[in-house]
Amino acid sequence: MYWTDWGKHPKIERAALDGSHRIILVNDYVAWPNGLTIDYLSRKIYWADAKLDKIEVMNLDGSNRRVVLNDHLPHIFGFTVLGNRLYWTDWQRRAIESVNKRTGKDRKNIISSLPDLMGLKAVNLNLAYAYGKKEINFMLSNLIVSAVLLSRIYR
Repeated sequence: MYWTDWGKHPKIERAALDGSHRIILVNDYVAWPNGLTIDYLSRKIYWADAKLDKIEVMNLDGSNRRVVLNDHLPHIFGFTVLGNRLYWTDWQRRAIESVNKRTGKDRKNIISSLPDLMGLKAVNLNLAYAYGKKEINFMLSNLIVSAVLLSRIYR
């Protein structure tokens, strides 16, 4: 498992599911690591730092760290990867944006004017998950409807 820590000494760590083999992967030049997402196919881990306003990537073992994007990222919160793109929510812009995960280019504003925007997850419906495609489509449809209803209630 992987996690981020905003504490007095911010860091990104990894451990086995029983808590053993705990190691620090990143503990320098990191402040508010909000988003964390794993690209299992590429064996990469991406994270977004909401204070330093940048998105970074490294191998799952912590090697080959580099910046993907550090241009106009006011406050990333939710963060995910799907295919060749990274997607994130931005609290200040109240938007969902995306960028090419390898180059940091081809940035797109997917949708804006979303109140109380928080987390974000992307799912590839062509991969085999524990549920079939119909069940996933049903769950996603309900999730979207629920999110829309909640945003209207809390306006």
